[in-house]
Amino acid sequence: MNTEYMTTDNKIAGYSIADIILNVFIVLYPLSIILYAHFVWDATARFGAMFLGGSLVICIINNIRAKGIYHLTGKRRDILMYALVILSLVTMGYFYLEYMNLLVVRIRSTFIPDYIMAVIALYLIVEFTRKTMGWILFGMVSIFWAYAFLGPYLPGILHHPGLDFRGVIQYSVLELGGIFGTITQVIATWVAIFVIWASLVLGFHGTELIMKAAQAIVRKSKHMLAQIAVLASMVLGMFSGSAAGNAAGTGSFTIPLMKRYGIPARIAAGIESVSSSAGQVMPPIMGAAAFLMADFLGMYYFEIVLIGFCPAIIFYICAAVAVYFISRKYLSATPVEEEDEVQQETTSEAYKVGLYDIIPIITSFATLIYLMGVLQMGILLAGFWTIVSFLVPRLIVDLVLRRGRASGFVQFGKGLMSGFSQASNTLAPIGVLGGALGIVVGTLSVTGLGVKISAIMVDTAGDSMILLMILVMIVGILFGMAVGTVATYVLVIILAAPALLHVGISPVCSHFAVFYCAMLSAITPPVAVACVVTAGIAKASFFSVCREAMRIGSPLFILPFVFMTRPELLALSSATPLAIVITLVGMIGITMGLNLPLSGWQGTVKRVIYIALGGIGLFYPIESVAFPCLGIVLVFFIIEMLRMSKGKEATAENV
Repeated sequence: MNTEYMTTDNKIAGYSIADIILNVFIVLYPLSIILYAHFVWDATARFGAMFLGGSLVICIINNIRAKGIYHLTGKRRDILMYALVILSLVTMGYFYLEYMNLLVVRIRSTFIPDYIMAVIALYLIVEFTRKTMGWILFGMVSIFWAYAFLGPYLPGILHHPGLDFRGVIQYSVLELGGIFGTITQVIATWVAIFVIWASLVLGFHGTELIMKAAQAIVRKSKHMLAQIAVLASMVLGMFSGSAAGNAAGTGSFTIPLMKRYGIPARIAAGIESVSSSAGQVMPPIMGAAAFLMADFLGMYYFEIVLIGFCPAIIFYICAAVAVYFISRKYLSATPVEEEDEVQQETTSEAYKVGLYDIIPIITSFATLIYLMGVLQMGILLAGFWTIVSFLVPRLIVDLVLRRGRASGFVQFGKGLMSGFSQASNTLAPIGVLGGALGIVVGTLSVTGLGVKISAIMVDTAGDSMILLMILVMIVGILFGMAVGTVATYVLVIILAAPALLHVGISPVCSHFAVFYCAMLSAITPPVAVACVVTAGIAKASFFSVCREAMRIGSPLFILPFVFMTRPELLALSSATPLAIVITLVGMIGITMGLNLPLSGWQGTVKRVIYIALGGIGLFYPIESVAFPCLGIVLVFFIIEMLRMSKGKEATAENV
């Protein structure tokens, strides 16, 4: 039996026990979630123990065989890996079986096996959070634990009575909160079922379909070529909540294509960074945060999705406008005969491929909208039938339209396994992360630290909503350097929601503002994970890519403030259409000022005028002043578009 691992591509060279275990869990892990969505055979917290067990097993095998652990190699590494897998299954199995006893019989009682298992569970969760998410999140958990212990010795507002070892273990594990708390429960159910659906779509060549569709849309104009990045990332963002994943998936195609057609490497990477990062705000997945937001706000998930579409579409329109301005400057110098061979594929061929593949996607989308929008079915059951409505047409497509019965089953099986694999590898780190976040949230609640930090923010900002929102944005970017968007959103909303409510911001606006702030670190240095990926693909300077991304993505920084001054944008009321128009026109004004290819002092004056008019239209409360400014912006936008469309083509020297 070959147990030598190829660390360069994260694949095992031969079949081994680890292969068998991993493949079994890759199938059982998402399959158990799908079945639970339909039958709901246990309490969510109890199912969370099963979910965490599967998450740990997948993370343990993937991390140890790919990276090694504790500098062990060969058989010693394998023995440790199998031991940790068994320990994970035994520990989480213990909490699954003892759930009712812990909840009712032994609540707050001293039972040695409970504490032993709790300590093991905490070690596994924290250690493999460190292995999958890095040292910063591990350090954050450690700091919160230290705060729980050291409360009596801290001065001023940070002082609290303190907790002993037993108290920390109780709130972290044994009270079935902490690692089994709300965050894990939402991830194990609402998040997981839709991540599986999205992964199945991508597993059945969804990414290729999206890219082909984007090419078909923009093929008629070379000036629209750069829009492939915007369109592909927008659609892919509906299914994938990872900024880095989106950037790697679409950027590996779009960035070289944009570079070939004359767009500088730093700008090509910046366009892709912004487009991929904003995929996290695109419904229906919204980077998996939509489900947590629905739980926090006590709203229907579909309401959150409908509200989220408005700002997401506004952003992507502004991004498309910015990219068009850039493409007019650079792409016009590119000879048509240099067109990439990928682009030479005929429209009919692209349509033929897309027609077969898009049927299951349309069917599942229609099912989702009908079940949740019309019938208002529960999230889990709606997710189950959404998956069924994708897989059944997919099987029919493979059997009837594609390859015949035998090869059709093979093709369907490959796609199913690819989707399950992607779902498992996406969900497992999120599951472990949810357990670690449960510890942090538990500490904030038990010690009262969340309320104290909120009070500090209110005292610092006074009655100024703008200053408070700036503080929230800074906190969001700082947290975002350590953890992903979903984790940042959870941490910041717990700290900031009371402060935002104190100054009169509605709960919905507060949550969406924090959510948008949470994703800004993906394009904001020094971390800027999306820019790291795209800069590597483009072979460009990291900080120059960040600069371009922040310029093109300026609406992402502005929208959280718009949510405060134009709350009707998120209200789904009769005032919402007008708010959408106001926000869109104001954002276009700012986009023009930042991205139009202007030079000289006259260009500088134009930029200032456009930004000022857009800003007044967005934030000035008196409509008699805001509306004329927005009207002027709209007129100037039409003039600029006409000027650029009729203007002289750029030359190679200009580029």
